This record gives sequence, C-alpha cells and structure tokens, in this order.
Amino acid sequence: MRTRITFFIVSLLVFVTTFSGFSGDNIVNKKDFSACYESNTAYQYIQYGPSLTSPLSAINESFEGTTFPPAGWIKINVATGASGWYRVLAGVAPVPGFSGGSITVPSGGGNAVAFCNHVTGGISTNDQWLITPLLTNITASGSLSFWLRKYGTFIDHMDIKISTTTPTVAAMNVTVANLNFTASDSGWVHYTYPIGTLVSSGSNIYIGFRQWVTNAIYDGSSFSLDLVSAVDMSGIQGNNEIPERFSLMQNYPNPFNPATTIEYCLPKKEFTNLSVYNTLGEEVAVLVNEIKNAGFYKVNFDASELPSGVYIYRLTAGEFTQTQKMTLIK
Repeated sequence: MRTRITFFIVSLLVFVTTFSGFSGDNIVNKKDFSACYESNTAYQYIQYGPSLTSPLSAINESFEGTTFPPAGWIKINVATGASGWYRVLAGVAPVPGFSGGSITVPSGGGNAVAFCNHVTGGISTNDQWLITPLLTNITASGSLSFWLRKYGTFIDHMDIKISTTTPTVAAMNVTVANLNFTASDSGWVHYTYPIGTLVSSGSNIYIGFRQWVTNAIYDGSSFSLDLVSAVDMSGIQGNNEIPERFSLMQNYPNPFNPATTIEYCLPKKEFTNLSVYNTLGEEVAVLVNEIKNAGFYKVNFDASELPSGVYIYRLTAGEFTQTQKMTLIK
C-alpha cells in the first residue's frame, strides 16, 4: 500500500526532475511552470509512437514491442507534472508507486503491459490518455475488447472514449464506458464493448483510454492494460483480418435478460465447441460444435427457458480452452 508521505516525496521528485529538464524513458525535455497556467487543461504533453505506413482496419496490441507508445499510438498528458502511460514488464515488484504487489499479465498475455498510476498521472490531479491508431471503416458489428487490472487501495476512474475526427482530448466526445473503481484490487477483468453502433457506419475512429482523478493526493491507484483488440466481429466473410490469438470475449450485455452476445476469435482452422453450463457443471446449451475457419465470430445466446443465475460459457478450439462467466437476471 502506498502512503501519503511516499506519494508526496515521489510527486516532489517527479516535479523537480521535470522542472530541471530531466529526460528519462518515455519523457522528453520539458519544463513545468504550473503557476503560469490558469487550469490543468492548459498543460498538455503529447508523445507519438512511430508512424504507420498505412491505416489500420483492426488492432491487436499486447505491448510486447520495446517501443512505447507502439506504432500509431499516442499518449497525452493533461494534468500538470504528468509523465503518462508507459510499458512495464511482467514480474516487476513492487507495483510502481506502491510498496507491494507485482505486475502480472492476463490469460493469453505476453511479457509486458501498458501501465499508469497516480504518480504518472500528475501532481495534484490525474488526467492521462493512451490513444489507439486510426481505425478505418468501422461497421455496425465493430467491437472493442481489452483486459484491465486496477491495483491499489484507492478509488480510481477509467474512461473509454472515441473520436471520429482527430486524436485529441477535445475530440474524444463519444463515450464507450465510464469505469469507476472502488478502493480494492480488481484483478484482471476482460471487457468487451460493441462500438460500431456508437458511430456512423464507415467512420474512421480513434479510441482513447483515460485514467483520471480530481484529487491525486487522496485518490488514484494504478492500471495495467493488455490485449487490446478492435475488430469487425461480423465473421470471416468480408473480413480479411486474421486474429493473432485465440480469445473468448466477455458477453454483452452482462447481466442480461433474456439474450446476450458472445464473441470469439480463432487464429487458425479448428474444430470448435462453445457451450454453456450452470454452476453445477451441467451443460445447458451448445452454441457451436463444428469446424470453423480462422476469423472473428459472434453468437447470440437466448436464455428465455433458463432460470436467473450465474452461467459459465466455455470455448474449446483444438488445444485451446477458455471460460467466462455471465449473469442472467429476470
């Protein structure tokens, strides 16, 4: 657990090194004259990843490359004194900004995550963004998937926003989700959101991940982000993108009544089974049980005939197996 004294010392060190023009990993020389600003919105530091040779129609990012931000990605720091998101290797201990814990990765993750905390977000407030490359020609079946872990015993906030114009904070005016975290460790949670219905069909978009708190002295913890995927989930027909890994997404909506959507992806052709079980381990539905080509898929699950409760759905494709939980509330 971090202490307020530790926070003050670390924040002071960040301020001093920033003021002196220190240049470390992912930080360029810059000076902080906070007294000269009328508000934190006047301060903004932007760092671009390497340029892409062409626009993307899908994203599958696990932050395994040593360059951060990755190609096409952008980080923007709004709060005074912020250094922003950076890459951290799995196994680092303690969790940066705290006296305990360690950096972990989610199931299917590699050796690194994108990371931010109460120190990288700013001195008195936190407001730090990580923005994806431009995604082109979003269709109604477009979907965003990512894994997120909030660590630390202080409340924190994560907003997911979309811009249909420019990769700027001001243009992030479409809300995907506002995630509010209590003062506890969330563990790794898999989030999936339909985004194609939030914008006009054919839109080009940027997706922003924003950590923020209004009082970094008493609030703010840390976030690890991994396995960010934004794709057209309409199936392999009309989609030339091939997934890089097997994955079973969190259903949406969740909780649900009586129907929900389950999405999954296959990097290669496999005999595939997608089944639903109750908490007693009894099979209640078989949604897929056939050979499937590589691609992105979604399946509708209608639970009209089932009672309220928690259900487990399991994807098996070749040697790959993954399960998720969902809640039916009638």
